[in-house]
Amino acid sequence: MGTRNFGWGRIILRKHIVIVPVAMALAGLAIIPYSRGEFAALFFGMRGALYSGLAHHRSALADYDRVIRLRPSRAEAWFSRGTALLELGDYQGAAGSFTRAIERNGDHGRAYRERGHAYAAMGFRARAIADQDRAIRINARDARAYNLRGKAYLSLGLNNTALADFSQAVRFDPANADAFYQKGLAQSALNRHRAAILDYTHAIALNGYRPEIFENRGIANHKLMRLKKAIWDFGRVVYLSPENARGYYMRGLAYADSGERKRAIADFDRAIELERSFAAAYISRGIANSVLKRYGRAIEDFDSAIHNAPALGEPYYRLGAVYAEDLKQFDRAIEVFTRAIAHNPRDARAYMERGIVYARDLKRYRRAIEEFDHAVALDPRLALAYYSRGTAFHKLGRAWPACRDWIRACKLKYPPVCMFLAASNAC
Repeated sequence: MGTRNFGWGRIILRKHIVIVPVAMALAGLAIIPYSRGEFAALFFGMRGALYSGLAHHRSALADYDRVIRLRPSRAEAWFSRGTALLELGDYQGAAGSFTRAIERNGDHGRAYRERGHAYAAMGFRARAIADQDRAIRINARDARAYNLRGKAYLSLGLNNTALADFSQAVRFDPANADAFYQKGLAQSALNRHRAAILDYTHAIALNGYRPEIFENRGIANHKLMRLKKAIWDFGRVVYLSPENARGYYMRGLAYADSGERKRAIADFDRAIELERSFAAAYISRGIANSVLKRYGRAIEDFDSAIHNAPALGEPYYRLGAVYAEDLKQFDRAIEVFTRAIAHNPRDARAYMERGIVYARDLKRYRRAIEEFDHAVALDPRLALAYYSRGTAFHKLGRAWPACRDWIRACKLKYPPVCMFLAASNAC
């Protein structure tokens, strides 16, 4: 049974209710003569609540407006008007109506709560949190207020604070699937993936028809390398939402990590069919094709990714690697990295990758050092660039700058150079 609060009472809707009796009731009410008295206000308020329960929000809004014309001082009428506007996506109008309700009743906790919801939808998170604070002071057991405030905190990256609010939300309303889902999102943001999976599972038990819950549980399972469970979760996503390109893409990633490259490619194919500009799907399909040594197809995929997302660095790096490492076409690799730099002159990794080709493949160490100089100037924490520059200095017989760069790379947590330094007396 699903329920929803309205200003004119608690309307209870069952998923498979026969609408005819409700329609008959509305028809019966419609014959009552309209007046400008209390009875007419009550009638329009009740009919507005029925319309809201049937998701006929514009009709509900019209009735709430009639109530306000008859009784402009009635806080509940303004509150109900705000809920209708909220459902219609008019967040500014909704916030205004909730403000009118608060002006008429300063202890209207639900009006503060829903105004906070409207503020959050407009991006005014500080205002949203302040309103949820007030709603909770008025009613310390308002599960929806905790849930909404938690969402605002989560959007600000205050994950522990958000988690505390979601915990209160499920405490006061243990049947609230969304609160368990949001709690899972907070757990995931804190890298508590096992705890997140438990929360997502609770949410699914309460509402097993929301693909985003399965998707996020699948992501958590994938991070824990529970690949079969992740694949099952993403399978539920595409079952519930067959046109969901991201669901196919995420399942493809799980298949790829489990070594099932052909199945992964089939899912990436489907994701691209559904969303032709899906650059990440082209990149992932290109990686799978390169692992299968289908280099021509991989090149086509990386080129498509660049076409659809020219500001993204990853497809340039992958395409350059195919030319340099697999096909040994070093000049083509340098051309690719040069294109990346032309598009984004502050792309430190592109300078580094071009430098690696100059050093490792073309033995042009001085030119490589110039590239690594650019890379570390743009990103002083790029450990591989320091390691590679140190190696180029070493090849030129310059021991001191080589050691300086290797030590710097080790301090930046680059394991290969740390092991090298520990096993040798080079520095």
